[in-house]
Amino acid sequence: MPLPVEIGVAETRLCDIRLDHLARYQRLRVQGAEPFVRLRRPYDKEPRPCSAKPQQVNKELGVLTRILKRAKLWGEEQHQLYEPLAEEMPEIPRALTPEEQRRWLDAARSSPRWDVVYWYSLLAFDTCMSTNEIRALRLGDVNLQQRVLTVPVEGSKNFHRHRSIPIVSDGALWAVDSLLRRARELGAREPQHYLFPFKSPAQRHAMWISR
Repeated sequence: MPLPVEIGVAETRLCDIRLDHLARYQRLRVQGAEPFVRLRRPYDKEPRPCSAKPQQVNKELGVLTRILKRAKLWGEEQHQLYEPLAEEMPEIPRALTPEEQRRWLDAARSSPRWDVVYWYSLLAFDTCMSTNEIRALRLGDVNLQQRVLTVPVEGSKNFHRHRSIPIVSDGALWAVDSLLRRARELGAREPQHYLFPFKSPAQRHAMWISR
């Protein structure tokens, strides 16, 4: 990670690094300006700018600041004056439109090989549960009579996401029943076993872990 300081990279000492050097590094790194113009790939014939996103620049300088702290060259004053780059918020993935959902379900139910995908999709579309939440479901979290699923803490982003979700549509209820039947066929019997078991009965019977 070359630092653009006046005295040169090879001779740069930790005690010579100042906050204005870090600010210059931020600017040049984001722009991909010298000294960040190089051959990016083995087959490149000409050097090209190697720019980086603010998140990457903050990580790189984060390594440096930790080294400076260990060397006792980074104190409260530097901490207060140093300004990390504002990081770009990632775009929120766009949800499927109703038409896209219909086409997805039509494709998923077109072959018995994809039954699990079809059941999983019906459940996801009906409950709006995340992938981690669905994968963490255990048999004891499913109440077909009350048409309720309990989101386990281990699959939640935080404690406040631990909640109960109603199964509204008959299609989702049928999908959950099908998934329960599949889990039982694979040997899942106890409330602590996962709705999507990973191990088969021919393997280690006690190891019922989710994918």
